[in-house]
Amino acid sequence: GDAATIIERSGNIPVYTGERELLSTLTGYTLTRGVLCAMRRPKPRCIEEVCRKARRIVVVDGVVDTTNIGAIFRSAAALGIDAVLLTPTSCDPLNRRAVRVSMGSVFLVPWTWLDGPLGKLNDLGFRTAAMALTDDSISIDDPILANEPKLAIVMGTEGDGLSHKTIAEADYVVRIPMSHGVDSLNVAAAAAVAFCRSLVHTETRLFLTAGLCGGFTTFSTLMNESFLLLKEGNFSAFFLYTLISFAGGLLAIGLGYLAAR
Repeated sequence: GDAATIIERSGNIPVYTGERELLSTLTGYTLTRGVLCAMRRPKPRCIEEVCRKARRIVVVDGVVDTTNIGAIFRSAAALGIDAVLLTPTSCDPLNRRAVRVSMGSVFLVPWTWLDGPLGKLNDLGFRTAAMALTDDSISIDDPILANEPKLAIVMGTEGDGLSHKTIAEADYVVRIPMSHGVDSLNVAAAAAVAFCRSLVHTETRLFLTAGLCGGFTTFSTLMNESFLLLKEGNFSAFFLYTLISFAGGLLAIGLGYLAAR
């Protein structure tokens, strides 16, 4: 049938077939996609392991809607978030609806449960940015966020958002600029915007760093050639290479700056 190609790729994994009525009985839903899978739940990973090489992570605090959880994971996978941490009051990412909405992204992005205070992330080198509307909140585009090498974006529950305690514990309180008098977005939509801006900041630093490295390498290489010409007494060629080395270095830095924009 339609699952023939999947069965061929299953190797030694047991595959069972059944009528649609039987599948509906197993799932509890009349509507099924025709293929079910049973997997063993992996052991929870520690925060230190999940965040070891991460630069941008998201903390999901109290989000209980399975659709929102799935959408957050899908955006995290697509927009370069390195890890997801969830408070115990949040929905289980392995909920079947969350898995379906995420298009399987819950299996792509490292995640675990945050079983301690938000300040625990500071011990791992992260600065925390709570997404909330307060009088002292800064824009998601504020350059100060771009300069943070490791940033944790904290998203709150669908109804009340983040608690006052969580906001007070965060290093930054961040808002998304909006128009037409709109004061908030759905948590999944807000997360996608925050992830996107976070990715832009990260790529900006990478381009600038590449430009600086390229400029220094170009300058050093050409200056070495210049000094060899100077030792040979070829002064005109020395001055020409020196000018070229400065111009090449500045060009590489300028290209990095333009790419960062």
